[in-house]
Amino acid sequence: MRDYNGFSYRPDYGYEIYQGGKLVNKEQKVQWAACFAEVFRQYYSRNQEVFESTYTLRCRKEFEYQSGNFCVLTKPEIRRILQYMRKTFKISVFLTETDKNYVFTFKVIGKPIKHKFVLTFSRVFFEFPYNELARDVFRLRELDKFCGINVAHKSFLSYSN
Repeated sequence: MRDYNGFSYRPDYGYEIYQGGKLVNKEQKVQWAACFAEVFRQYYSRNQEVFESTYTLRCRKEFEYQSGNFCVLTKPEIRRILQYMRKTFKISVFLTETDKNYVFTFKVIGKPIKHKFVLTFSRVFFEFPYNELARDVFRLRELDKFCGINVAHKSFLSYSN
């Protein structure tokens, strides 16, 4: 059992935000800011404007006590969620990896609410309790514990590999 006590919420990410082809702001490594506050500030009071942004999110493969960042999902599970994100949010999503991290690249075009929603949804990859809940959903699916429940609605579980 992993000890998430004091784990906090620390995405390790970078971003490039463009509007009308012009760079608005860029940061290579935002590591210890709470949630996505740093990038969300870029959209403050610009709710109706369209932005083209690229976000790079790094998620640890190994659990590190109090790191605030750990991807508990398997690669097939990650791929299923990414497929869901592509189809549902109409974004480009790429997965690469290093020895220590899964690296997600999200390319989003739209109003700030779309950008915020995609980033907030990405918490499923690294942030407790969402990371563990996502893993449990896959475990329950494997155990076929959804008998009798109508799963006709769209969810990341409904897409095949």
